[in-house]
Formats: sequence, structure tokens, C-alpha cells
Amino acid sequence: MSGTGNDAKVIGLINEWVVKNIVPLARAYLHKGGWENWAQVNLALYLQDHAHEKFGMYPEHTTVQREVNVYQNKDRADLVFGFAPTSQEFVIELKCESWHNGQNFGKEVVKDFNKVTEGQLKTLFKDAAVYSVAISVSAEGIAELAKKPALATTYHSNMDKPIMGEVHQDVDWAGVVVWWFRRK
Repeated sequence: MSGTGNDAKVIGLINEWVVKNIVPLARAYLHKGGWENWAQVNLALYLQDHAHEKFGMYPEHTTVQREVNVYQNKDRADLVFGFAPTSQEFVIELKCESWHNGQNFGKEVVKDFNKVTEGQLKTLFKDAAVYSVAISVSAEGIAELAKKPALATTYHSNMDKPIMGEVHQDVDWAGVVVWWFRRK
């Protein structure tokens, strides 16, 4: 999937965050209830600290919010970041595969994808770049998302199972793959 220069910056930031957090991510993967909220908070903090570097902005101009009502209905976006005083904003819907949501992961990704492609944005966010991002870690999750032609992959770790083996021997760990789509 080709994209804009900003796509490379946004997805690059997410990939950097994954690389820097791969061991905690692998450990969080096993927790019941998933690790998506953990990922949202940690990614928000990473964006707050590093997005300005990629975009050539001042750090104090970076804004990052979670659970923002960007849609005309009651749906909320997982993350919104941008730079004041510009109106440059980025909306991210994030899905994270966990040990306990593997059987529904593909369906949840499709729900976020549909929200991104079909959701009616509020006027304030009409010019925002809106992304659906999914992070899969199991062979099953990777195979499921590989069937979705609209999703592009940008990062695939080669972290092997021995690191996961310290946490849980039965994990179907296949590395970490970041998938993404941007609304046109």
C-alpha cells in the first residue's frame, strides 16, 4: 500500500514503539482482558515524547488524547495526536491481538476498519488522517489478517519463541506484525 510522507512518519512511530516495547508487549499479550489499553496508554506517551521529532515540530506543540469522540455518533477513536497551532491531526484506531481474543481478533480488526472507512467524522476532524492499525502476534492472527487485502504490513519482528517461553510454553508466537490502513 502506498501512502503519503505522513503515513511513513505515523506508522514509523508506531513501529518504533513496538520495537522498543517488544518484550513488555510479549508479556502483556498473555494477560486476560488483553493488552490493548496498556498499548494505548504507552503509545500515547511515546507519541507525546517523540512525534514532534518526525514532524519537525516543537515538543510543547504536540497534543495526544485517548478515547476522543471524533465521529458524529458515539464512537470514539483510540488515539488522536496533532500539533498546535496547526490543524494537522492523526486519528488512530488500534487493535491488539492477545492470547484470549485470538478467535475474535480478525472480526474486531474488521470492525475498526469499517469504523475508519465508513464512520462520519465531526467537522473538526474532517481533514484528519484516520488510520486503522492492528498488531498481531500469533501465526493464526497473522494468517487471518493476511487475507485482508486493504491492510498493509510495515513491521515484522523476528523475535523467537524462547523469549516468550520464559513467560508461557504454549504460546503460538509468530513474531509481531503491524498492519495498517489509512482512510482516503
